[in-house]
Amino acid sequence: MPLVSAFAAVALLASTPPAGSAERAAASFTPEQVKAVVEEYVRARARDAGGVFILIDDQTGEELKLELKAIALVSVERLWHIHDASHRVKRLGDGWFACANFHPVGEPDAKRYDVDLRLAARDGRLEVIEVVIHQEPRLVNGTWTWVPRFTLKKLDDAKAR
Repeated sequence: MPLVSAFAAVALLASTPPAGSAERAAASFTPEQVKAVVEEYVRARARDAGGVFILIDDQTGEELKLELKAIALVSVERLWHIHDASHRVKRLGDGWFACANFHPVGEPDAKRYDVDLRLAARDGRLEVIEVVIHQEPRLVNGTWTWVPRFTLKKLDDAKAR
């Protein structure tokens, strides 16, 4: 994915999971630890960029200046069905997934991006390995709404190829 090269994966939570498969290592982290890693990742990136989280939109090339509003979902990857009840992602298998809401600086508070962050256990640490815009804001009849860029089923199908 283009954003992987744009965003260096950083290890932010030092914890030594039990030895074993990557999937078992990732499962040893708690949702609270995953949330803390995501929050620290965002804070560190914002610190490095003068106080805002910079995300380059992989579809438009636009530089988005964002602030974190909420981490809406943190789950073991096998539990993605909470995010998309019609489908379970089976092909990633070795990490965690966080769904975070970001607000563009200087824009109406209701205008938000749904950004997905994928995390994996590497060398005893949990690190963010991928950041993608899942849903973008659009003004429809005077109300900000999310428009999906992809569905988890389409993502899983693409990875299966």
